[in-house]
Amino acid sequence: ASWFLSGSLCHWGDFTRRFFDLVVFLWVPAEIRLARLRARELQKYGEIILDPDSNEHKSHQLIMQWASAYDTGGYNMQSRKQHERWLSGLTCQIIRLEGDRVPAENIAAVLHAMGTDPGINTY
Repeated sequence: ASWFLSGSLCHWGDFTRRFFDLVVFLWVPAEIRLARLRARELQKYGEIILDPDSNEHKSHQLIMQWASAYDTGGYNMQSRKQHERWLSGLTCQIIRLEGDRVPAENIAAVLHAMGTDPGINTY
């Protein structure tokens, strides 16, 4: 009866809009977002992504360029502009979690929006 879905649904997931009770828009400043992405890439692929002669480095650079364009990109890519347009077409409740907040704050905000007591550990 209840479900959670994570990620961008622009275009491919438009048919799901009518099923939402709540949408959470999570945005983190670019410098933090890119640092986290770089750390995940290092953990997943190792130091090879730092070697300028490796294919992994080239792939890493492309991913970082793509991710760094999120805040300034247009409608032709996964961008804040595209997401804002998508959000404007929703009829359900939307909460915005913006900035470098600790996960516990975000969880409490979502639970509160869902009508669940944030004091109860549900995860």
